[in-house]
Amino acid sequence: MSKKRFVNSHFWRDTFIHSLLPDEKLLYLYFFTNPDTELCGIYELRLEQINIDTKIPEKRILEILKTFERMNRVLFTNGWVIVRNFQKHQSYNKNMEEGAKKCFLRVPKDILAKITQKWNDWVIIGESLGNCYTPTPTPTPTP
Repeated sequence: MSKKRFVNSHFWRDTFIHSLLPDEKLLYLYFFTNPDTELCGIYELRLEQINIDTKIPEKRILEILKTFERMNRVLFTNGWVIVRNFQKHQSYNKNMEEGAKKCFLRVPKDILAKITQKWNDWVIIGESLGNCYTPTPTPTPTP
């Protein structure tokens, strides 16, 4: 079954979008609208699939991903896409909010840990990441 994603027409008037090159705009929009997207903005996606869908060469995709990471927009790690502020661009109803929370709980702990390292202010449907996920503390070695 296909998924529906909301993309505000103001997307094209956003100053961030204006600053991007055409292939960067395509890739950024792709991260919001591809068939693998999830309601929480965190999902697994192979680099090869991005290439197949967008026709952007893999080398260029990696360059763009580094740019997006520097700009604090998208993180791509271990085959997972993390779209910062994904929720800000969606129009959630109550069922979708519950679905986003469930989606978030399915994300592997190592990916969640990377999110907290990168963005400690991550919010999932109005709740901080800390309320949804508590990282396992690293044990301190005993002397």
